[in-house]
Amino acid sequence: MTARLLRIAILLVCIFIARSAFAAGGLCPSGVPAKGNNCYFIAATGADTNSGTSESSPWLHAPGMPKCSNTCAGVTPSGGQGLIFRGGDTWHFGNSSATPYVGGLWRWLWNGSSGNNIYIGVDQSWYNSSSCGSSWCRPIMSGDNPLSTSTTLSGCAYQVPGGNNFVTFANRSYFTFDNFEFTGLCQKSTGSPFAQDVYISDGSANHALFKHIYFHGWTHVKFNCGSQCFNAFMFEGGQGGGKQIGLQYQYIVMDGSDSDPAGAGMFYTGMYDVSYSVFRYGAQMIGSLCHAFHDNLVEYWYDPGDGAAHGNVVECLGPEAPGTGAYYNNVVRHTNASGGQVNFWLEPGTSTTDYFFNNLFYDIGPAGNYFNIQNRGGGPVYAFNSTLQSSNSASLMECQGGPSLTHAYNMHFITEGSTFYNGRCSTATNLRQSNSAAKGQGYTATETYAYSPTSAGNSTVGTGTNEQSLCTALSGAGLSDAATACQSDTRYACVYKSTSHSVTCAARAVVARPTTAWDVGTFQYPGTQASLPSPPENIITWFSNQASQSLQQPHPN
Repeated sequence: MTARLLRIAILLVCIFIARSAFAAGGLCPSGVPAKGNNCYFIAATGADTNSGTSESSPWLHAPGMPKCSNTCAGVTPSGGQGLIFRGGDTWHFGNSSATPYVGGLWRWLWNGSSGNNIYIGVDQSWYNSSSCGSSWCRPIMSGDNPLSTSTTLSGCAYQVPGGNNFVTFANRSYFTFDNFEFTGLCQKSTGSPFAQDVYISDGSANHALFKHIYFHGWTHVKFNCGSQCFNAFMFEGGQGGGKQIGLQYQYIVMDGSDSDPAGAGMFYTGMYDVSYSVFRYGAQMIGSLCHAFHDNLVEYWYDPGDGAAHGNVVECLGPEAPGTGAYYNNVVRHTNASGGQVNFWLEPGTSTTDYFFNNLFYDIGPAGNYFNIQNRGGGPVYAFNSTLQSSNSASLMECQGGPSLTHAYNMHFITEGSTFYNGRCSTATNLRQSNSAAKGQGYTATETYAYSPTSAGNSTVGTGTNEQSLCTALSGAGLSDAATACQSDTRYACVYKSTSHSVTCAARAVVARPTTAWDVGTFQYPGTQASLPSPPENIITWFSNQASQSLQQPHPN
C-alpha cells in the first residue's frame, strides 16, 4: 500500500470513528426504558448546537420539530434510543414569539423494531423547579390559546402552522410516547370540522405505546354544522378508518373540565387497546379495529356540537379487529347526552368474537341505549355479569345481529322500562328490577362501589349461572388478563388524581367467581376470597403493598 493510500485509509477510519461517536447518545437515566449511551436530552434552556447527550448539554428542540437544526437535525433516532424531555418546560406550537417555538407540526419519522422501541419521554428526576415546584411534573406541549369553557368564542388567538395539529406518528411503529401534557388547542372552523384539529395524529401507526398523557384545555369558535359535529380530538387515526394494529393507550387522562366538554372527542378511529385510563368532560370515542377496552372510567360525557349528534362513549366504527375482543372492568357514569347516545356500540366482523363483562353503567342520560350490537353479519357477542342502571325507560340493549349472535347472561338491569332489551337478544339468567326495588335492597349509586349487593339475601346473590366456559375461551384466545378478570368480579376501573392529573389503579379487592352458581351482575358477594393481581415488574414494591393490605393493579411499564 502506498503512503497516499495509507493516509486515505487512516482518514476514512477517523471519519467513521467520528461519525460513530457523533451518532452515539449520552448515558440514559435510571428508570428510562432505553439503556446505555443511547439517550438525547431536550430542555427549554438548551440549544440545538449542543451535543444533546446529557442533561447539562440539552437541545432546544427534538428531531422532527420544524425548528430542529444543527446537531439536533443530524441525528436519526433508531430502536433502543431515548429522547428525554425536561419536566415542567413548555414547547410552543402557536405563539411564534415564545421560546422554544416548535415551528409547526412535529413530524415523527422514525421506527423502532420489535422488542426495541424508541422511547420519547421523561426522566422524573429532571425537571424545572420554577415550573414544577418541589416535585416532577410533565413537559408541556401548548398551542398557547387561553383556557375557556365558553362555546361562543369569536376567534382563536393562535393556530398551529400546517393544519392545526400538534404531533403526527402517522405510519410509524415500535415507539413509546410517555408522560406529556397537551393543552391550548383552539379550533376555528365553523362549518363541519370533522376531526381536523388534533393533539396527536396516529393514523396507520402500529405496535406502539402511548401512556401517562394528560389532555385538556381545548377551545373552539362556535360552529353551525347541522346534526353531526366532530370537532377537536386528542387522537386522530385517519378519516378513512385507521389501520392501527397493536397500538396501546394506557394511563391516559382526558379532562375537559377547563374546556368546552362538548367541543372535543378522545379518539377518532384507532382504539386498538385502551386500558387503565380516565376520560371525563368529553364527547366522543370513535374507534376502528377495536380489540380491548378495560379498566377505564368514563364520566361527564356530552353530546358534541348542537346536541343532535351521537355522543357515544365507545363506538367501534366497524368492523372490529379480527379475533377476540374484550371489554371489561369499565365504569361509565354521569353522562349528559340527549341526542341518541350509545354507551358501547360494537360492530364485530365476520371473524370477531366479543366478550363484554364486569362493566357498570349508571346515571346515564335519557337518550339512546347502553349496549348496541350493529348488524354486520359478524361473529357472536357474549354480554354477561354487568350492571346497567337507568332512571328512565331507555333501551338498555339493542341486538341487531339476530338471536344466534348476541347472548346475555347474568346481567343486572335496573330500569323503569319493561322492555329493556329487544327480542333479537338471546337471553338467559338475567335480572330486571325497578329502581325502587333495587334501592330497597341497598343497590344505590351512593355506595362506595355503586349498585353492589349489601347482603347475602340480595336478589343478585347466587341467582346466576356459572359461565366459566367463557373465561376458558378468553384464555384460549390468548387474553390472559381478560381471562383472569372473567373469573372474578369487577376491579371497579381506576380513579382520577386531580392534583397530578394522573390515574391510580389501586382498585377494590376483587372476589373470585365460585365453582357453583355465580351472582348476577357486576359484583360477586361476599368478599371472602379475593383474587390477587399478577405481580408487576417491581416485585419488592408489590410485596410491600401486600404487607400493608393495599392490593395494587398490574402497572405495565
